[in-house]
Amino acid sequence: LIFYRRPMPERAVLWLAFSSLLGIVIADTLWLAALQILGARRMIAIDALKPFVAAFMGYFLLGDAVPWLGYLGVVVCALG
Repeated sequence: LIFYRRPMPERAVLWLAFSSLLGIVIADTLWLAALQILGARRMIAIDALKPFVAAFMGYFLLGDAVPWLGYLGVVVCALG
């Protein structure tokens, strides 16, 4: 947004605000509720699966070809 030279359409700004609301407020609220219910140990295990789930969904839902370096990145992210 800082480097956007032309004025942004109002619709784009609304979608950006909606995306921020959905992604930050709702997702973080649900994550913190799950943390409180499940505990830190289980949530860390679930969080470690996120890169694998993202690669799996990208491949099967979007047809995204993941190169070997991508799989290496998934493992590195999962290990922390």
